Amino acid sequence: MGGFGMAGISAFWLGSNVLWTALIVLLLPGQIEAMTGHLKAEALGWTIGAGALFSLVVPLVVGPLSDRCASRLGRRRPYMYAGVAVNILGLLTMLYYSTMKLATGVGPHTGLPSNFWGYFLGYAIVQVGNNIATGAYQGVIPDVILPRQRGVASGYMGMMTQLGAVLGIVSIAIFHKNIALCYEIIIAAITVCLFVTAVTLRETPLAEKPPPIDWVVFIKSLWIDPKQYPDFAWVWITRALVMFGFYSVLPYVDYYLRDVIHVKNDDIQETTGRVFVIILIAAMVTGLLGGWKSDSIGRKRIVYIATAIMAIGAIGLAFCSNLNQAIYVGVFFGLGYGAYVSVDWALGTDVLPSQDEAGKDMAVWHIAMVAPQSLAAPIAGTILALFGYTIEKVPGKDDIVHYRSAGYMAMFGMIAVSFALGAILLRNVKKAR
Repeated sequence: MGGFGMAGISAFWLGSNVLWTALIVLLLPGQIEAMTGHLKAEALGWTIGAGALFSLVVPLVVGPLSDRCASRLGRRRPYMYAGVAVNILGLLTMLYYSTMKLATGVGPHTGLPSNFWGYFLGYAIVQVGNNIATGAYQGVIPDVILPRQRGVASGYMGMMTQLGAVLGIVSIAIFHKNIALCYEIIIAAITVCLFVTAVTLRETPLAEKPPPIDWVVFIKSLWIDPKQYPDFAWVWITRALVMFGFYSVLPYVDYYLRDVIHVKNDDIQETTGRVFVIILIAAMVTGLLGGWKSDSIGRKRIVYIATAIMAIGAIGLAFCSNLNQAIYVGVFFGLGYGAYVSVDWALGTDVLPSQDEAGKDMAVWHIAMVAPQSLAAPIAGTILALFGYTIEKVPGKDDIVHYRSAGYMAMFGMIAVSFALGAILLRNVKKAR
């Protein structure tokens, strides 16, 4: 398959990353802070963590269902269409409750208002919808990409990850004062990207409808015996460790820049957006290059280098004292992150137990990304809160809660250890290069 076809197929991933980066990096932290005040770190952590639980279950059901889908549209596309439709419903629900919050003027120090729970419901619906779509989409690369091209294909996925993140952050940073427009941009992005992938993807419909799933047998099949498939097990574990580290820091960058780097509250959205764009541009440099290079030198070598860079970067962020230092260290971290993402998909597809059940097996592999999210953000938020906070009084405005530097140092230390373990344990993978 040529580069144009790979780019078209991976467009869906671009839209998905516009969605998640815009939500997790900018919209969720600001809107949850407005609703919950001094409870913001715990509320943000538990929102992301609880939402990730849907990411555990939904792909496990959708993956095998799409393996057996006999639609004339193919196996994957019907679920992608349905998932995006549900996703849009969830985004509209979040918009409704966030707008209601602003209209009613609920104060930030009154616990968790009813508007927050409506907002949380919308976020849960987004998780369900997106995971219906991605649960099916994850089977696309094993379906249509030849093994010798999977490094390049994974590189395109990595590039779309960075590009989608840049577009999501830039859009929200520019238009953050118009919340409705922010959600409309996200909806437009996932819709357009779905259309591009749907047009590009050439699926061959199943000739016969497979027999119904025996759900008892299926549930048992989700256990992929690590003794029988040790490489898959170790790749799963190492991916989970890297994702745990990444999702421990991602939701709290907004708070970190304000609390440790002392960015002014009025400038926080624009500054967070600018910092992330710079980091992601660095990640794009290593993104496509890493995937392409891994076809010749192997995936593991790329992962070793990438995770070492991210671990060092995490430690460096703990000791930054001004914005320039944070940007320099962030760029270094971004180079490692881009390289890791560029081979992530390829390494996963290299060790699949069965190509015939790629949807199901990729759904199990996907758990290595989403399960850590259900733990990482709540644990990181609890660590921040554990070290205490100070309250800045702002005349005529809501109080600003600042978490202590010691909390961030503890959080970044935990993250560095997680990245390092991800590299060390990958040595146990024997049959993938």
